[in-house]
Amino acid sequence: MSNAIEAKGKSIVCFEIVVHNDDRKKIEKETVRFAKNTKIFNTRPVIIKPDSGAENLVPIVTESLKKFGFHLIGCQTEEEHPESVAKTEKREITAVHKTIRSGQSYEIDGDMVLFGNLNSGAEIKATGNIVILGNNSGIVHAGANGNEGAVIFSMKLLSPQIRIADKVARAPRENRAEIEPEIAFLSSGTIIVQNYNDWLIRNEKLNLGI
Repeated sequence: MSNAIEAKGKSIVCFEIVVHNDDRKKIEKETVRFAKNTKIFNTRPVIIKPDSGAENLVPIVTESLKKFGFHLIGCQTEEEHPESVAKTEKREITAVHKTIRSGQSYEIDGDMVLFGNLNSGAEIKATGNIVILGNNSGIVHAGANGNEGAVIFSMKLLSPQIRIADKVARAPRENRAEIEPEIAFLSSGTIIVQNYNDWLIRNEKLNLGI
């Protein structure tokens, strides 16, 4: 009997969970079993990738994983937006596996994923999205070529300055000792910083027309 969900990338920093078009109860049962068996890895980010026709099962997987403390950083649904996916596939993705320290800088043509911390005094500039799977205490500029659809994701956002396209903002100043993953994006010309799970739920509702 084939599995309803499959987990890939257990040996690296990020999980990819493939959701097959299957029975809802089976999906829920297997997701809970996966979450219990791999709870030791629940600090690692998760990307959900549903098969064609399984998009409506994503909320079941998402809710189960959240209960066990997993951090969801994306949902890849290629079938919904074939044109935008084609553009994404052509864009360069640069992965950096280290901490970027004060005085160091990266300028990237495309998207950048940092598997580490961005320290104070360090800088990242990218024409696409910036994903930091660690603390972000440096200066980040996404969409540096004017791309207002670019986003900045951080496991902990402490940056003194974030930029998207030609807009500039700072991380909120309140006590952020227990902060959860956040994402910064442009809305009506203003940079918004939002809890990632709240942003994900908001986008799911928009996609469903709720």
